[in-house]
Amino acid sequence: MELLVAYFFVNSIYVIINLYLPVVFYNFGYGFEYVGLFQAIFEAAGIVGPIFLGALADKKGWYKQLCIICLITGAVAFYILSMNLSFIIIFICLIIFGLSFRSVSPIFDSLGTLSLKGREESYSFYRSFGTLGFMVISALLAIFHRPFIDDNINISFYYALITVFSVLSVVFISTKNIDIKGRKNKLESTNTEVQQVEITTEDGKWYTPALVLGLILLSFSRFSMTAVFSFLSLYSIEVVKYNNITMLNVVGTFFEFFVILASGRLLSKDKITPYTLIMIGTFAVSIRFFIYVLFPTIPGILVAQALHCFCFGAYHIGAVLFISKNVRKDHRAMGLSLYYAIGTGLPAVIGSSLSGIIVANKGYNTLFISYAIVCLVAVVFGFVFKKTLTAPSPFDEKRLSKERI
Repeated sequence: MELLVAYFFVNSIYVIINLYLPVVFYNFGYGFEYVGLFQAIFEAAGIVGPIFLGALADKKGWYKQLCIICLITGAVAFYILSMNLSFIIIFICLIIFGLSFRSVSPIFDSLGTLSLKGREESYSFYRSFGTLGFMVISALLAIFHRPFIDDNINISFYYALITVFSVLSVVFISTKNIDIKGRKNKLESTNTEVQQVEITTEDGKWYTPALVLGLILLSFSRFSMTAVFSFLSLYSIEVVKYNNITMLNVVGTFFEFFVILASGRLLSKDKITPYTLIMIGTFAVSIRFFIYVLFPTIPGILVAQALHCFCFGAYHIGAVLFISKNVRKDHRAMGLSLYYAIGTGLPAVIGSSLSGIIVANKGYNTLFISYAIVCLVAVVFGFVFKKTLTAPSPFDEKRLSKERI
């Protein structure tokens, strides 16, 4: 129960960051190029944090402690950032905020998936509460028209408020029964003594070849999604003339909630694979962008936002389970950190930098069309390397359990 509550609140911090972080940058008054630059600095710092802190979490088992530290540090850095004291202060706070904020999800997801003890398909059920929290908090803010889009301090206040509940929810998670060792039991035929045997690939590695190709596929897809994370809110305000951008969160997460639950059910019955979910989510991004271009209206942006259920919901469930199945258990945080850093953070740095330049010089339509094409390239890449990406993994506990039976 504690884990469900924690997923509800921890994922709610994205309510503010996903849509209001670009608005905070825009309110500084530096222009579109700087919105992209600030977003890129934030994402660049987010590459280093998950890798370093993920490795530390694996080594020490400090998943809960580091998650709490990152939540608190991020809230403080974001508040100081929003004050716009000077360009240097903005730069420093962005680095600290990126390091801490981007480390929360991989560490928290590691804590969550390790708690499931080989029942990773259940992750979708727990993650659905994250979506539920995102949706409920978004709806409450949308109803009361908060935060104010032209007031950075007000935006940072609501982020800090959500963070308080997130920290309290993580504090109450019990970690005493979490198994963080990448081991399996081997029963000797001569006696009942159980020995611990380390699982590796054929060449002795803690990850599979599919992980490398998977990260490439994921990075192409997330490169394109930076157009949403960096400029959707500004596109809504400037082009569509729709200022209640929190409602966009409500629409996206409403459908996402049901898709995540459906994905988990299909995964548990072996009706679908993580690879398929990733491919569906990647293709949906292209469709979403073409809708923005063809229908720059309130109904158009709301319909496109409904596709977020595939662009993130199905995609994220597929990505987390794909990573979990293709890395050894004692490197789970490192594997998920690589997903958030290399599969998400690095392409976001490049994508955010370019998107600011493109919007400033060519407009939103050029941004959406070009990034949609990149996603279509990712789909082709996924089909070309399908055999490797779907190959059985020696770290897939569900498959190993069936084989032993």
